[in-house]
Amino acid sequence: MNARIFLFHQVRVILPLLFFTFFPLVSHSAKWTLACAVPNRPGKTFQTWAYLPVTNPSQVNPAHLAHFDIISAGGFYLSRAGLHIHPYALRYPLHKKAKLIPLITFTSVNEGKKFLSQNRFWQQSLTSFRSLIHKGMNHLHFDIEYFPATYLENLVSFFQFLKAKLPGISISMALFPPVDFPPSLNDFHNPKILRQVLDKIVLMAYDYHRPGTIPGPVTDIRWAEKNIFFLMKFFSPERIYLGMPAYGYAWENGKKTKVISMRQLKNQRNKFTGKRDASLLMCGKYGHSHLCIPDRTTIDAFSDLVQKYRLQGLAVWNFNYLYY
Repeated sequence: MNARIFLFHQVRVILPLLFFTFFPLVSHSAKWTLACAVPNRPGKTFQTWAYLPVTNPSQVNPAHLAHFDIISAGGFYLSRAGLHIHPYALRYPLHKKAKLIPLITFTSVNEGKKFLSQNRFWQQSLTSFRSLIHKGMNHLHFDIEYFPATYLENLVSFFQFLKAKLPGISISMALFPPVDFPPSLNDFHNPKILRQVLDKIVLMAYDYHRPGTIPGPVTDIRWAEKNIFFLMKFFSPERIYLGMPAYGYAWENGKKTKVISMRQLKNQRNKFTGKRDASLLMCGKYGHSHLCIPDRTTIDAFSDLVQKYRLQGLAVWNFNYLYY
């Protein structure tokens, strides 16, 4: 590698970390922030992305959708039979400036393994993908989780196949965090390998603590930053969306967990007494359970990270968990 190019690359990677060390994020309120939890602010320089699971369109407020630049809608199910599209998936009342990106998942891990193992199924799926492109959806977003790493080569070949057969498409994928996360989960999401076929990624900076771990915050601002820093070795900032949760886990007796959304907690705020911890989530007592959950202050802190590293945007899981 040319010495000047190498030096520039090292400076580009190291400077943000030095900035964080000596110029940490601004201080944040210790109180639970009840302001609108939509990740928008004056002077925003990044895109806002909301995941929208299958939802009856009549129950989706168009004014709420209008807060986002991208809506990644669920209901696009891939199998050996092709791509099945839920009737709701194409009926959401989007703002004219918003972009709809299909959230494509396999119907099951077992079905996905069979699909990836034989390229004759890839060929059969082309008609459905061409139909999406005809509808203006040339950005295909995949959420493929809980696969063993032995199928990663098949996945790369499948994405290469799609790009060869469907010129002009963009492929993105939600990735588990590469740092401080179980290898059994993130090995299949190896960024060094996937960078050759993915145009963009969403870093799923959540489930840091989750069912099966000790109680704790579902995300952590410091952990998110470590993962951004690592992924920037393989993806330029404009190819990265930082994903954050709009939920937390309530832990009962340190074992049994229940998902509590930000919207749900706002309506049950009298049940919760907590304080902000180092993760920048609010943690405390929720009924008889222990709960750590984000709020508007957490969203602002993640937005600061996006702007600090000049990432493409902030993605929230999920639209229905936010309050407006």
